[in-house]
Amino acid sequence: CWRCKTELLYRLVDEWFINMGPRLTEEGYRGEIMAVSDQVTFLPESLNGRARERDWLKNMGDWMISKKRFWGLSLPIWVDETDPTDFEVIGSKEELEARAIEGLDRFAGHSPHRPWIDALVIRNPRTGNRMHRIPDVGNPWLDAGIVAFSTLKFDEDRSYWEKWYPADFITESFPGQFRNWFYALLALSTTMGDGRPPFKTLLGFATVQDQFGKPMHKSDGNSIEFIGAADDGYELFTLLEVGEDSKNAVKHLPKGFLTLREETVDVKGTAKTKVVAKYKPIGADVIRWLYCRQSPVQNLNFGPEPTDEVRAKFVLKLWNCYALFCNYARLDGFDVTAPQVPHAPLPSIDRWILADLQTLIGTARTSFEKYDLMTFALACEEFIDAKLSNWYIRVNRERFWSKAGELDDAGRTDKLGAYQTLFTVLRTLSQLIAPCVPFLAETMWTNLRTDRDPESVHLCDYPSVDATRVDATLAADMEAVLRIVNLGHAARNVGKQKVRQPLAELRIQPAGDADRRAVEWFAPLICDELNVKTLTLHAEATPLLAATAKLNKKSAAAKLGPKLKDAEAELTKLDALALALQLRTGPATIAGVELVGGDVVVEFTASEGFAGATDKGTLAALDIRITPELKAEGLAREVVRIVQDARKTAGLDVSDKIALDVTTTDTELAAAIQRHWPKIAAEVQATERRAVNAFTKVVVDGRAAEVSLTKV
Repeated sequence: CWRCKTELLYRLVDEWFINMGPRLTEEGYRGEIMAVSDQVTFLPESLNGRARERDWLKNMGDWMISKKRFWGLSLPIWVDETDPTDFEVIGSKEELEARAIEGLDRFAGHSPHRPWIDALVIRNPRTGNRMHRIPDVGNPWLDAGIVAFSTLKFDEDRSYWEKWYPADFITESFPGQFRNWFYALLALSTTMGDGRPPFKTLLGFATVQDQFGKPMHKSDGNSIEFIGAADDGYELFTLLEVGEDSKNAVKHLPKGFLTLREETVDVKGTAKTKVVAKYKPIGADVIRWLYCRQSPVQNLNFGPEPTDEVRAKFVLKLWNCYALFCNYARLDGFDVTAPQVPHAPLPSIDRWILADLQTLIGTARTSFEKYDLMTFALACEEFIDAKLSNWYIRVNRERFWSKAGELDDAGRTDKLGAYQTLFTVLRTLSQLIAPCVPFLAETMWTNLRTDRDPESVHLCDYPSVDATRVDATLAADMEAVLRIVNLGHAARNVGKQKVRQPLAELRIQPAGDADRRAVEWFAPLICDELNVKTLTLHAEATPLLAATAKLNKKSAAAKLGPKLKDAEAELTKLDALALALQLRTGPATIAGVELVGGDVVVEFTASEGFAGATDKGTLAALDIRITPELKAEGLAREVVRIVQDARKTAGLDVSDKIALDVTTTDTELAAAIQRHWPKIAAEVQATERRAVNAFTKVVVDGRAAEVSLTKV
């Protein structure tokens, strides 16, 4: 037995079959079922489900329809009491009652199931003998296959059945269902129906395994029940020989367990040590999102580590954005019913995030209509992580933080616009994700809704694209801004310079109009994000970075063969930058052989004192030379970071004012603190400079210092 490992005794039994006719044909009953299946949309397309179903129909043998059980669909087959090969198949309950010669009194008032139907005896019209029902019940797939008729009043109210038939959508695991449920539905609807399929769209999916890619089995200790995973917590275990160190078991268990216990168990007469790990509940919404973002074609690995990754990547990212808005809005008294700031005058970054939100809405609607949840889920993750959290909110923190009373009318309007923009994005996100993570969406919506809104997010209309907020040019420009920012960060990595260290200049040689506009129109935004003083367009004829090209012999050698040396010589004479641009869009012919991007490695180097990076043909050179003034500003930024960490350690609220002092014996650090104290104080909300309690020792860029702060 695959469950308890006890040896099984097999016995031969008689079963009942439906004769499907000759194999490898599209004629007869097989052909009728194929014609019905051809009307179904099989998803995912890469699964090629229609071809799988047709292959099964062509090659299947006769269909075994019986089971040796008591409960189930009673097969309507009556056999002659003297000749079991002489049988009758009864077509309806009315026919059965009309032909019954015994047992009607016991059958009356009951459904056609055992034991009542077994009491009915009919007369053999050929021999006059009595006929009894066979004891077998139907294969469960017969029940599952006839559901479109048996549960939708096909025999009772045909107009009601027509209203619901066929189903719009069904879904099941695909490995075995092409020969089970999918087939049974198609076969029985072909028999019962009028040539229409029982469903319009079928979504097949692969198998759930444990997080290490192994099948889940209770006997192996890696099976996880849904209720335990969602709400109660769950256990996983591994077996060891008695006396074996339990540390070996921990190595085979996922990380993050709450408690661990050991017990001795008997396994087929042998004592074993069972090491059991208890895990915290994962939560239903985390599980749902894990399923939604998974490609149905691939097996899903389920366990603590995959779900922790999803929680961090999606749930916590979104919750942190929502929590930041709630905290700042509460402190500022943001009025969600205030008149809307007009869309046109909003800053470009507000209009961009609202435009990108429309793209996400369009993706969501298209994905749901195509039953393609993975595309929406991954697009939603990217929007929340890369665009909302790591870009829009981070860039706009000062707009939320600035005090309304300290601003002029334009500043107050700008602040209100930022709140309204983020409010709109979060409300819309709660509506978009509601079908996938209903509890998280409902929690957000309940707190964000106004009195005019539906009480529940699940009572809202699904969002539609607002064409007035779509701006393809702005979207392309902001994508270019993000690309240039990433280039700047890449150049910092090359030059080994931390982001907190201000630098003098970033030079850009754009590959297209969008990158050029980004430099010209969004220079302050890019400079602030990259912590550089100046952003410059490189307009000279000579390339910003020197390029050299060489062969990737792992892939190119086999293509070039004896022409390898000729190709290397030719590369030294080619314009490496032009070659790199050509290979981005297609192959290049070198030494008479067509090579692609992976066959040639193009390296870029910047002039002395600069660090270079490139992406999609745009070149960047970052000035990494640090003057004493830049060094002092960088030290001040390090002080700000350390004080902010100290505020968190002290449990201070974001709005709390503090008294602060920072001391050091390092002359360079002391001078930097003195010179930039007003900026340090503003950043950390220090209203007084004085020591108020014992100093905490800290290290600022390798320099010893002490910090003293308290709430005032």
